[in-house]
This record gives sequence, structure tokens and C-alpha cells, in this order.
Amino acid sequence: MVVPDSLAASHVPVDARRARLTAPWRVDGDGDHMNLQIVLDGAALAWDAGSPERRAVLRRGDILVSPAGSAYTSTHSPTESDSLVLTARYRTLGGSPAPAAVELPPLVIVPADPNRCGGLAAAVNLLAAETVSHPTANPVVLRAMQTLLILAFRAWTREGSGSVGRHRTSGDPLVERIIQAFHDDPARDWTLADLARSLSVSRATLTRRFAAGLGEGPLSHLTRLRMALAAERLRETDIPIKVIARSVGYTSPYAFSRAFTRMYGIAPELVRRRHRRTAGELVAN
Repeated sequence: MVVPDSLAASHVPVDARRARLTAPWRVDGDGDHMNLQIVLDGAALAWDAGSPERRAVLRRGDILVSPAGSAYTSTHSPTESDSLVLTARYRTLGGSPAPAAVELPPLVIVPADPNRCGGLAAAVNLLAAETVSHPTANPVVLRAMQTLLILAFRAWTREGSGSVGRHRTSGDPLVERIIQAFHDDPARDWTLADLARSLSVSRATLTRRFAAGLGEGPLSHLTRLRMALAAERLRETDIPIKVIARSVGYTSPYAFSRAFTRMYGIAPELVRRRHRRTAGELVAN
């Protein structure tokens, strides 16, 4: 269960570039960032580093997203000599992976569909136009990148678009139910015993299957989800920090601040302050 807005809110745009590429060409997306690639013209082949044998064909208008921690490669298509591609990178707050990204497959593909979401097409067009004269980050490009990421994930989660590689929950229905329970009530004082009892499984089974699906314990995942939701609320609302802390399960704002800073390497009040400063600069420009 990916929360598109929370996922996008926990990522900060870094840069965006467009390039006309002539075969043979190759683009490698590093695993330190969330990478996004759009085929503006022509075609491409893409795969994640863990599954080079599973290649996706990207056509005009298709969007590829590779979460942080999942390096990807794209190359020319045998059917196209030239391709126009736009690539963008995002980093997480403090450099820590976002909770929702853990639930993503290594490669997310959002197929082109002009009827899916007018806002998505508009964001693609704006970003493509701005990167003609501004190949690196500027306020308009950064805003378009943030919007595009949100809309791309909304389209992918609502319509079950394509993916390449193993889904990180491995399709385990128990893992999905645990994640859904966390999303439904992130403020609840969850314990492994309560969680196992509510799902009618043993604690050992719950822990084993969750670790097999996501590579971490349920409560570790819950903490990262809570921090991503808090990051979104810090950036997008004026809700007092102590209220945000309660909304994600912390009765003490000091405990929340320590947990947030430990997760992202930046205090919650600084996240809000920087976001307001950036928003003010966007308005001024």
C-alpha cells in the first residue's frame, strides 16, 4: 500500500535534464537517489540491476521510476535510432529511504495514457519545456518535478500500472494486511502481540513473513511510515508539531523530534522552516 503524497513529500527534487540520444546509448540510474525517466520521443529498454533478464519496453510518454536503493539501466531500443529522454533525481530527507518506497517494486512503469490524468500530462509537458532552457534545477523545474512524482504514483497505485522485478512485499497477503493496518491507524500504540492477535497469527509467523517480504521488522516499518507521514504534514500543513506528533503515535513532541531527527538527520522544525523558505522563493520568482 503506497501512499503517493506521503512518498513524494519525503523526497526532495535534485535536478532534471533532457537529452537527445543517438544509438547506441545507455543511461545508468544510481541507487542513492529515486530516479525518474520519461521517454519524450522514440523508445528505450529498461531493467533494474537485480533483474537484468526482465526488460521493459518504454515508448513515447512512458514514465519510469526507480526507488532509492534500486539502481536501473536504460538503453536504446533496436527499433529506434534516436530517443529524447528526460531524467530526474530525488533525494530523501536526510538521505534516509522513505517508508513507502520500501513497498515499491524495483522498477515502476507508468504507461503513457493521455486520458488517465490531465494533470500528469501537463506536469510532463511543463517539465519538458522548462528543461529546454534550464537543464538543471530552478524553482519552476523543482515544483514541476514534485508535482510529477505525486501524479505518477497516484496513477500507478490507482490503476495498477506495470512494474518490473519482484514486488518487495512478495505479494504476501499477510504482509499486505499488516501494512494496511499501519496505514489505517498510524497513531495506534501497536505491539507485536496486539498485531498478531488482530490478524490471528503467531508473533513468530508475523515477524518471519514480514521480514521475508520487506527485509525488516513490522515495528521498524511502522516507524518509517510514521516519519514519512509526519514529513508530509510538516511540509504541506500548518498543523502544530505537537499535534503532528500525536497523529503519528507520539505523545511527547520531544520523543517525536528525536525519532524524526534520527531517521532523517534533520529536526522537524527545520523541515518546516526550509519548506516555507522554498515556497516563498517560488512565489517571489
